[in-house]
Amino acid sequence: MRYYVLIFSVLASTFLTSPGFSEEKKPINLLKNPGAETVVETNKYPIRKFLHGIEIGKTVPLGWGYFGLFGKAAWEASDKSPHSGKYCVQLTIIDGKQSNNRKLYTMAIVIGGETNGYMPENSLKVTPGEKYGFSFWFKGDFAAKVYVRQWCSEKDIPPNNFAWSKKRNNQDVRLSCDGRKLTAGKNRIPPSNQWRKYSGEFTALPNAKYAVVIVQNNHALTPQKGQKIMLDDAAIYKIEKTSKKDKE
Repeated sequence: MRYYVLIFSVLASTFLTSPGFSEEKKPINLLKNPGAETVVETNKYPIRKFLHGIEIGKTVPLGWGYFGLFGKAAWEASDKSPHSGKYCVQLTIIDGKQSNNRKLYTMAIVIGGETNGYMPENSLKVTPGEKYGFSFWFKGDFAAKVYVRQWCSEKDIPPNNFAWSKKRNNQDVRLSCDGRKLTAGKNRIPPSNQWRKYSGEFTALPNAKYAVVIVQNNHALTPQKGQKIMLDDAAIYKIEKTSKKDKE
């Protein structure tokens, strides 16, 4: 019996180390600070100017960004309830923008660089036509939606000029939660008091230069003052094309 075991072990070792066999390669995470563990004081954050009602906490995560249009929110690194490590990224509702008889809210956490979500500066560089995957862990009090923003220009036009719409593109994406594709509200995230993992894919546009993943409040459901969302352990990676030889 020992001889059979020895022969099997040798054969298995030979097969696993042969040129035709290769372990599945893990994708390379393109994000610089995916777990938000590297934080700095606000005055050391690379963005020159914070826009549209975003208040900044004492410490913020490098490699992450924010986006704000209507209302006011606080964006910061938080050590209250991270998914892993010491910090996560947190966005807390302060107030909405009054418009007639209702308040408007548009605020988000940006995955893919130290950017304010308007201009491509410091965003993740992408290769036109290439396919990318992304994932992140989410926990929060209010509903969110997810989309990918891509820029086809090195420098965008300021947000008060409507010509910016020709320079960048927003794409809804179909999400999976804990490995299962969402069937209803394909890019919508419900509130959750537990950490949940979301993932998706996108293809860089033919003329794209930069891209980010934006996790924003869901306009259909109004958040309340003091409510927050948190993100942690994010990833954006290139999905490598598989050749016929790899599939054999």
